[in-house]
This record gives sequence, C-alpha cells and structure tokens, in this order.
Amino acid sequence: MTCAGFLNYLRHIFLPFIENHNIKRPVLLFLDGHISHISLPASEFCHNFGIILVCFLPSAIHILQPLDKAVFKSMKAFWRRIVDEFRFRKQREVTKFDVPGLMEDVLKMHYEELRSAVKSGFSSCGIFPWNPDAIKYNLKCKYGEKVWWSMKDKEFEREVDTFSRSTASESESTNAVISENLSHSSAPVHNDEAIHDHRSLHTYNLESAVGYYPSEHVEGE
Repeated sequence: MTCAGFLNYLRHIFLPFIENHNIKRPVLLFLDGHISHISLPASEFCHNFGIILVCFLPSAIHILQPLDKAVFKSMKAFWRRIVDEFRFRKQREVTKFDVPGLMEDVLKMHYEELRSAVKSGFSSCGIFPWNPDAIKYNLKCKYGEKVWWSMKDKEFEREVDTFSRSTASESESTNAVISENLSHSSAPVHNDEAIHDHRSLHTYNLESAVGYYPSEHVEGE
C-alpha cells in the first residue's frame, strides 16, 4: 500500500460506499499507523468529507484490530490448504496471476466461516456493536517512547516526496503544502507530539478519539 493507493481507495471505494448507503457523517475509519495511511493529502481529503481517521495504538493490533483477532489466522489456514491443492494438481508453484482466482475460491468455499469471524472480530474489539468494555485492557500492550511512530522520519519523507511527485499534475496546491511541510523537518524530529503534527493534521489515535482508554496500560498474562 502507498500513499497514492490509499487516497485512491478513499476516493473511489470508501467514500462512494458511505454515500451509496446513506451513512450519516462524520464516520470513523479505524486503521493501523502504516505510513500510507497518514499522509497529509489523505488526511485533508478525510477532513473535507467528514471521515475521521482513528489509528490503532502501536503494538496493540492483537487487542484492537478485528481482522488480526478473528480473521487472518483462519484465512491463512484456508489459503495454505488451497495452495497445497493447487501445487498438487498443477505440479507447479503459484504465481501472482493465480492469486486472484485462488483467493476467490477461498472466499466462496469459506464464506460463512469468514463472515462469522469478521462479525466476531468487530464485536470482540468493541467496534460494532460499539462497546469500549469489550476490550481486554489487561492484555500486554508492548509499546514505549519510541514506538508511537515506528517509521523513521526520513523514510516518511521519502514516501511523501514520491507521492507528491506522482500527483503533481493532479494537485499543484497539495504538493506545495507537502513541500512546505517537509521543509520544516530537515532536522531529525524526536518529540512525539512534533512527529504527530508533522505527519497528519487530522489523524487521531484511539485513546484521544474514544476518550475512554485508560491512562495507564496494565500488563497481565
């Protein structure tokens, strides 16, 4: 996923979906803090269309991310099984051209199981139905001072610079904003708050968005 790819997803898939289903805005969009999710253009787009980006706390997706909690493990098992069958049947390795068809087979064969797992994941994470008490706050949440933004500033700047060049013809004003933003970041940034401001104007972590997450995270078994 890239900054440009995520922005295209927002424009051409997510926004049309909520408009076609007459979903009242503002809406919350939960995601992890991957570099592609926190670019300034994507943040501005969401701000303009009533979409609030909520980043899961770092190193806590095993607690907060529905797909990690309930779907990916089953999906990986189904995928390994169908790949093994493909290798036995075709006597060759899977290529990237085979992946879409095989994934379609997985979804068709295990639709009900995956559907149930998705519902269970969102429920156990307290996202839908909305229930902050569903989260197990005593689970270990391994993060410290240097984990809030796991990507180094230089890597982030390279990604945004590439994105700004690729979209120059589409939005000169956006590129100007990005260039100005990066020009203030020539020196390494070590302050968490400064890094947050540098990366996104409208991206929030779960703690500030929900206003419920405990100020101290208790480690347990």
